[in-house]
Amino acid sequence: MTERTELPRPEMINSGIRAELIGVPPTLTRQESARERLVMARLFRKLAVLAGATEAARRYARKNPEKVARLAENAGRFVDKKTHGKYHSKIEGAVRKVRGNPGQRPV
Repeated sequence: MTERTELPRPEMINSGIRAELIGVPPTLTRQESARERLVMARLFRKLAVLAGATEAARRYARKNPEKVARLAENAGRFVDKKTHGKYHSKIEGAVRKVRGNPGQRPV
């Protein structure tokens, strides 16, 4: 007669960590899988909105390079003042890149 092991009920396993503790390979329940799909869908929507905003900012920068350079310098001074010069070289480098080619994708 073969030994039969009793598998835990699904409601007992609600995370991969708990499943590993009792020796069951981690699998997602239907509820967790649906929850993860919902979270991923929300993240993709946010990413799409962010990508649209980024593209709009690039178009604006291409059309108004002087204004963007001036705003970048003001923002750089503001951040440099708030960080008490701790990141001065990095801020200056970023402002220099914006001033050099506003609206272009970084390489």
